[in-house]
Amino acid sequence: MKFGNTGTLVGLLALVLGAAGACNGNTQTRGGSETNWLDMCDKDADCKVGSCVCGVCTAKCTDASGCPTGSGLDTCAVNGSSAIAKLCSGETSVPSGVCLKSCGDTKCASGSTCEDGACVPTARTLDAGSAGATGNGGATGNGATGNGATGNGGTVTMDAGTPTYSTSVFTDIIRFDTVEGALAGMCLPRRLPATATQQPTCSVVTLGTTCSCDGAGERAATAAELSAAVDLQRNQGECDVAGRPACSDLCGCELLPETGDALTTCLDSVATDGSTPGWCYVDPSQGVGSPDIVARCSSTEMQVLRLVGPAPTGTAFIECALTTTVTPPPNVMPGNLGDPCIIGDEYNPNFSGFSATEVNVESQSPSCTTGVCLAANFQGRVTCPYGQAAAEPVDVTTGPLADPNTPAQDRCYMPGASQTAGNAIAVPVAPQLLNRSPENAVYCSCRCDGPAGEGPFCACPSGFECTPLIEAFASSSGGAQVAGSYCLKAGTHVTDPTAAENGPVCNRDVEPLHCPAEPPSPDGG
Repeated sequence: MKFGNTGTLVGLLALVLGAAGACNGNTQTRGGSETNWLDMCDKDADCKVGSCVCGVCTAKCTDASGCPTGSGLDTCAVNGSSAIAKLCSGETSVPSGVCLKSCGDTKCASGSTCEDGACVPTARTLDAGSAGATGNGGATGNGATGNGATGNGGTVTMDAGTPTYSTSVFTDIIRFDTVEGALAGMCLPRRLPATATQQPTCSVVTLGTTCSCDGAGERAATAAELSAAVDLQRNQGECDVAGRPACSDLCGCELLPETGDALTTCLDSVATDGSTPGWCYVDPSQGVGSPDIVARCSSTEMQVLRLVGPAPTGTAFIECALTTTVTPPPNVMPGNLGDPCIIGDEYNPNFSGFSATEVNVESQSPSCTTGVCLAANFQGRVTCPYGQAAAEPVDVTTGPLADPNTPAQDRCYMPGASQTAGNAIAVPVAPQLLNRSPENAVYCSCRCDGPAGEGPFCACPSGFECTPLIEAFASSSGGAQVAGSYCLKAGTHVTDPTAAENGPVCNRDVEPLHCPAEPPSPDGG
């Protein structure tokens, strides 16, 4: 969208749209350290260091003093602890103790969970699941009925009701709108955790060919921010091509969030003339900001990422990272790589669904043995193909509600739950896109590359491609644990998410627009 003479302003939540070569090989995870401790293994010969104990390269111990010096393995999980019980589940022989990394104040890396003071690797051998890259487990096959979802492709049983803490970086192309020539911000498809004084953990970076970064409300972008933003421009064909600047000529500034009186003005005043340039997040349904600011938004996007001050020249990027608590429902059995999965957001009755321009990565997912449930450029809810309309008129203060006149059989319901009023989704939901069905957009994945020391990583099997998705280009975002590349089903990567957004939607009343199958059920029902 054009803003006067400033060019096109596009916001991006950490999305990397570049093509990547296939990452073929075995399907075992790799440790994040060059020392190869905690690599996955089947036998001692698989280990470059240590020996194969309960599926990982480590050492046996009776206490921490028996763990190898300099290995980073600083705790001994002893027999009888929940840590060794989880690591050695299904093993015929359990040692007296196993050397692992400690946790508590320090978070475990993606692919591991904190159990009884020790980081326990959870991504065992990554067998491709029944909904694999060729689509045999797709909408009309085993994936729809849920071989992975019912546990036939999984090896771990989740305890019902046990909270799982998950770091999720979601991505979105954000088109900032204008009202009467002034920046109005972008209506977002999802709520972010915020209060009037505590705004979401996000970062905004502007990219161009001239950057002084000495104006009010801005500072020079870090090297990591600039590198990720330039890589994105290169992958989108916005630099190093005819008629565009050289990628090496690009520079960047970080646009800072509003604070103090400027934040109050950004949240509560439709007119922001004279405000310090910056950004804020407005969500009246959480008591954050004025309803007048979101009144123009659609019923499924009634929250705004708002920029104030002059529109930045060039291109702007934004990244947000969230830490959420997911409580698995009863009888969930995780699927393997490529199997259907349900991101924890869908267990929230007030979640309207994903946007086709988003990429969501949920780590420590209870839905997947790999620990990662991926939703890439998917619209709506996995468990509600046709969506549901909003009640009219929309109350922007409390948030929109689903149309109460929608027939019970056409409502959206909690994943795996009975179709009763108590399990109904309370908010409007967008229908799915025919060209981004769940089997090609929402499934168990694993991180195949990322920042040094932030492993473990996996090697993508045949039929999957190791594709850059998430760049943690702002240290304040907290996204380093999920940043990097992920195994995507071959041929399913979206290089132009705005095109996906404009695709036809599932419509049960129009024969050619019917969705191909019912969604997977996480409890096998």
